[in-house]
Amino acid sequence: MRKWWKKNGKLVRRNLRFKILDFLGGRRCKKCGFSDFRALQVDHINGGGCRDLKQGLYKHGVWALYAFVKKHPGKFQVLCANCNWIKRWENKEFSDGKKLVIHKV
Repeated sequence: MRKWWKKNGKLVRRNLRFKILDFLGGRRCKKCGFSDFRALQVDHINGGGCRDLKQGLYKHGVWALYAFVKKHPGKFQVLCANCNWIKRWENKEFSDGKKLVIHKV
């Protein structure tokens, strides 16, 4: 089994990731339409991703994420990395709950 997983695990995880993206509406950013799957991310619509990670909801990787997304489809969306970080910045969604301080250079 270990040999098989070492050979095929990457492909299995990638296919499961595609299933998640397709389940959430496709392999395209909901905001800008960017479609390169390498930069697409599953985003919590109302924030809370760091809280879910701390609770260990995805500790079993992409399988746990897939199960959680299927159970709560309205909680997630597909965004590209840029749109996701812009959203996090605008909504002040930081992992430690502290405000971001910007120093002028």
